[in-house]
Amino acid sequence: MKINYEKLDYQENAVKAVINTLSNHDETATKLILNSDYLDNSVRETLLNNGQKYPGSGYLNPFPQFNIEMETGTGKTMVYLQTIMALHKRFHENKFIIVVPSRAIKAGVEDNLKKVQVYLSDIYNTDKYHYFVYDSKQISQLQSFEGNSFEIMLTTIQAFNKNTNVINQEYNEGFFGGKPLDQIREANPIVIIDEPQSVDSAKAGKKAIASLNPKLALRYSATHKEKQYPMLYEYGPVQAYKDRMVKHIETLGTEVNTNGNIPFIELKEQPEFKNGRLQAKVLAYKQVKDDFLKRTVTLKKGDSLAEKAKNPRYERLGKVTAIDSGNNFIEFENGYHAEVGALEGENDIWVSAQMEALVRDHLDRELRMQDQGIKVLSLIFLDQVKNYRIYTKDGYEKGIYAQLFERIYEKVLHSDPKYKKLNDYNVPVAEVHDGYFAQDRATRNKPAMYRDTKGDTAKDETAYDAIMDDKEGLLTKYIPGKPETNTKAAKLRFIFSHSALKEGWDNPNVFQILTIATPKNDLTRRQKIGRGLRIPVNQEGKRVYNENQNIVTIYANETFEEFAAGLQNEYLEDGLLSNKIDEDFFTNMVVSNSVTNKEDVLTNKKEEKETENVNEEKSTTDETRKVTHHESVTFANVLKQNNIINNNSKPTARGLNSETVKFFV
Repeated sequence: MKINYEKLDYQENAVKAVINTLSNHDETATKLILNSDYLDNSVRETLLNNGQKYPGSGYLNPFPQFNIEMETGTGKTMVYLQTIMALHKRFHENKFIIVVPSRAIKAGVEDNLKKVQVYLSDIYNTDKYHYFVYDSKQISQLQSFEGNSFEIMLTTIQAFNKNTNVINQEYNEGFFGGKPLDQIREANPIVIIDEPQSVDSAKAGKKAIASLNPKLALRYSATHKEKQYPMLYEYGPVQAYKDRMVKHIETLGTEVNTNGNIPFIELKEQPEFKNGRLQAKVLAYKQVKDDFLKRTVTLKKGDSLAEKAKNPRYERLGKVTAIDSGNNFIEFENGYHAEVGALEGENDIWVSAQMEALVRDHLDRELRMQDQGIKVLSLIFLDQVKNYRIYTKDGYEKGIYAQLFERIYEKVLHSDPKYKKLNDYNVPVAEVHDGYFAQDRATRNKPAMYRDTKGDTAKDETAYDAIMDDKEGLLTKYIPGKPETNTKAAKLRFIFSHSALKEGWDNPNVFQILTIATPKNDLTRRQKIGRGLRIPVNQEGKRVYNENQNIVTIYANETFEEFAAGLQNEYLEDGLLSNKIDEDFFTNMVVSNSVTNKEDVLTNKKEEKETENVNEEKSTTDETRKVTHHESVTFANVLKQNNIINNNSKPTARGLNSETVKFFV
């Protein structure tokens, strides 16, 4: 199987926005416009065309930087690789550095660099780039930045953001007696920053980027945090959804309510010392008036949960006998042992119910899509690796989730004769699921161990290699009788991960995502959804656009209302949505000044009439300007007067259906 690439209008528009800005909107220009005045005027024109705010001229120093927003799943990497090709062809720029925040994302970008090299050379009708992944053990690779060859270097920010990094060391021999970094500085490269909110949000990151001596920097993300850089192009979640360029999202929320009949206990977080004593916070059913409700109860050694929760169902536990902050557990007299993230009581019920729903939906989707040649994948995020896989000196054992999955899969698969039509019906259950985790290598005294990580350590790299090296294999459907599909990757349909797949990896054929969350879980709802937003592909590697079936199902460990509210808050926090149109909402927005030199753009009809004669005498220009605070206040008041927004500056029901709000939604 081979992925087919297609030209997409919004991706081409993102490339054009950069090229037009750097050419001063001159189609004949063959050199970058880097003069501050000319560039600033060109930026204003771009912002006017795209309805974006002008952030001030601070973005020009110490070198020009620009934001480009691409919603997750819409091909951000392809956009900036195409932009590199366009900059090379149009302006003969030859030196580029792509900076990423983690090894996870680096592995994904490297995979793209390898696979689209010939494709991009063909569609841009220019020479192929040479690329290399920076490796401190192969520092001589930096010599390729000499001369006029077309070079792309890929690196993580961690490789050069400390004085102790090899690239920042002084050498008496080689590199003309200087630092390896000098080789890059002399090239004055164009820098591409992938996920800048994670690359240079701190001073150390900004200093590191500046140390490269960039000609300019292009910042690509779905969630820009820093607004001081002009937004040359924005393809956000709303537009991507309207254009049907991402899957629809549905959420199946679950709220288990046993009214305290199950002796549920959850250790919420790592025990800690307070006032000289170790204490643990547990979630348990506590008597509140005439009912038992989930409440946090703080316990110390010797305490009785039954007494503190006023719940006789906990009497059989006895008193707390041990609290361990190193291994994160609490233990009671009767031997009951609760760990952070352990499956107990209601959690057991919830995970079982959600996993069964996921498996059933997965098999039903496979039945519907089998004849279309679309392989269906499911992704399950774990709370702890050991709940799926336990390594011992004699090999590995299946954790509670792996055992639970296999029982549920066999049960659902054989619950209805219709599933016999599936190509995978006779594939052993052990071959339909697997996990990708960071691995500690085995030593003489210790077996190999898979561990919980944040997805950005050196140990994660081998896990990502396994995924990226056979991405097409994961998209290949197993078909009995076809030897070429009799592979591990083709038979794999259910993927378990800890945090290793939270970023830098996505697969267009992920249709179900289940997250088993704990207080230690650091995945946001957007990150969960983002793994499955891409449009699916068939066995020919072509996208299949069908909005009736292009839906990613999120199995949330909360009610739908909680999930929706949480997701909305994340968008608000990321600045992707605004739930208020306050007096400063339009301030600094770039508008055309072609009507007049007088500030009469955002005025009511009465003011326009009074100044009509004066305006006729004013000469017109094609320049742009920023909306003032006074004008923004005036327009916000007009929206209130017309009941588009209420007195709290929030859109009204009429406002949400108004053509007016299309201006700012």
